[in-house]
Amino acid sequence: TLQGTLKSGKVAIGGETTGWTVVTTAGEVEVDVSKVQEAAGKLDGKKVEVTGTWGVRQGVERGELKVFVVEKIEGK
Repeated sequence: TLQGTLKSGKVAIGGETTGWTVVTTAGEVEVDVSKVQEAAGKLDGKKVEVTGTWGVRQGVERGELKVFVVEKIEGK
């Protein structure tokens, strides 16, 4: 579980990003919100709590990237 501010619009070299992050007190975490896309759109820029699992994506430019795959999202 992560808590922080949900932000869209992240960009990276070669488009190797989910486009979404949760900014926590410990830093910025890239998140995959594909399973909760509609809710994420409504909560963009707001405080959230997300539940899910860690995954790894392989990119050509960025190499191995740790991503939090969101299963559930709630506004706080």
